[in-house]
Amino acid sequence: MLWKIREMLNSHLFSIESTLVGNQYDRMGQSLTRELSMAH
Repeated sequence: MLWKIREMLNSHLFSIESTLVGNQYDRMGQSLTRELSMAH
């Protein structure tokens, strides 16, 4: 029972974390493309 709850929590935290990291990389990519388009 407990491991089931822990498993659910871990997967939930992992998805939140990956979403946050994904958003961060998206922002980085957007600023990079903006800088590149300005440079050209």
